[in-house]
Amino acid sequence: MNIVSPSPVYQRLQQFPLFQGMSIGELTKVLAHTKFGFEKFEPQRRVVKAGEACHHLFFLTNGDLMIETASHDGLLRVEEYISAPAILQPECIFGLPQRFRSTYTSVTPVNFITLEKKEVLVLCERFQVFQLNLMNMMSKQSQQLLLAPWKWYPTTLREHIVHFLMSHSQTLSGCKNYYILMRHLAEAVNDSRLDVSRQLRAMEEDGQLRLTRGKIQLVDMQQLIQLYVAEEKRE
Repeated sequence: MNIVSPSPVYQRLQQFPLFQGMSIGELTKVLAHTKFGFEKFEPQRRVVKAGEACHHLFFLTNGDLMIETASHDGLLRVEEYISAPAILQPECIFGLPQRFRSTYTSVTPVNFITLEKKEVLVLCERFQVFQLNLMNMMSKQSQQLLLAPWKWYPTTLREHIVHFLMSHSQTLSGCKNYYILMRHLAEAVNDSRLDVSRQLRAMEEDGQLRLTRGKIQLVDMQQLIQLYVAEEKRE
């Protein structure tokens, strides 16, 4: 972990929804009175680990990360990839428990601006726009979770498999790897191992995914979703 130059912090902050809508004067005050951290990680370095306490907001300003999330019973592990700009699980800095749910590892050289929780609270107190942006971000996430069960419900086995993959993803785009045994996936979608295996093989033949032992790889989740979820059902 190395300290990197903070410039140009102004342009970097404008990439993130928490600072959008703030005037030049407000952003100037933020930069003048807020203690930001600046961190850099080389490729293949762990940034945060699942279960670690979340005391900071991590703003990814450039580079790519792998997100690794595992189920509590260890039967499922999912790898996803994100690129800058992104904030690492900002909801984890509040509520209970205040711990990261996923492990983040650098894929390329990455840079972060970090902000301690106490600084977040000060910004909420001093700048109404920042406070509203934070509330809107949290509300949007909550609303999406509440509405998800009502948007689309699968009817066929293949749709149940797609629904399972979607519901265990933090983002609905990009490349993803699911590490799960066939029998455990069959239990999750309430069907037989043989039928699930046949469906996955058929999906592989259709070019929708790739299979290896204990692993399902999606090259582009958004493409898969478009095949099974009508646009009007996702709005």
